[in-house]
Amino acid sequence: MLSRGSSITEKVTPHRPLDERIYFDNILYMDIILTALELLEKPAGVFRPARVSVSSWKLLRLQGYRDIDKVRPAIRKAAEEMTARANLLMAPEVHYCSATVVAVEDEALVLKDGTVFRSKAFQHFVSDACEVVAIVATLGRALDQEVIGMIDRFEVLEALLLESAGWLGIEAASKAFADLLRNRCAGRGLQVSVRMAPGYTYRIDGAEVTWPLEQQQELFGLFASAGHELTVRLMPSCAMLPKMSRSGMYGIVPAGRPTRTRTAPHSPEGRLGQDRSATDVTGVRPASALLH
Repeated sequence: MLSRGSSITEKVTPHRPLDERIYFDNILYMDIILTALELLEKPAGVFRPARVSVSSWKLLRLQGYRDIDKVRPAIRKAAEEMTARANLLMAPEVHYCSATVVAVEDEALVLKDGTVFRSKAFQHFVSDACEVVAIVATLGRALDQEVIGMIDRFEVLEALLLESAGWLGIEAASKAFADLLRNRCAGRGLQVSVRMAPGYTYRIDGAEVTWPLEQQQELFGLFASAGHELTVRLMPSCAMLPKMSRSGMYGIVPAGRPTRTRTAPHSPEGRLGQDRSATDVTGVRPASALLH
């Protein structure tokens, strides 16, 4: 079995048959799962995905392009260069901390350690949760610093694309952790809810419901109570540093209950849009607008 840190390209060349490449992919994936499950037996820890990469095609789709053949060559070239750079700069890790749920009543989610989270959304998504798993995911500081340097050099298109590639990397790292968490719950009569997060807005029964951003402090407090040191710093504004970071919480609920999806009424980019801080200097303008 391949080691967790092994690269699949070290074991498989492009000339090997497709079925052999699929075999090695599955072996590597199972090895990652077994390693991560050992980590997840602890109440708090760090999960470092073996492979997180983004493609220029996904980056262009995030910018609103649907037909890659219609993308201007300059933008396509820039997207390819920025995804390659992002894949080199990203150092993804997902810090996690589990906590026992005492009650979900009215607008309150009450944990065993006395922490109380408040939002009407909890009744909708995690009303029967027995446990929650808080996460703080980050790509590290290198990508942040590269984006800042590009802005200082007035390389606005490249900065926009690199930052957007970073958000795709955060999404991939979070998904990798969520998949492992679901694997842990499988066979135990449990399943994982959607990821919720402070600052998110949900549409429930036609009404907009928010989990206040200020409760980032309580979420970060779970890690402090568990004695787990984070590599992400929470600022007074409740934004995070490094900027390429994401927080959230999953509910562990009984298997078989309907999976309820969230709706983000104010975010054209869904989860990625809600994760962007209000201090984004590059904004979310499409790449094509920067060439005019």
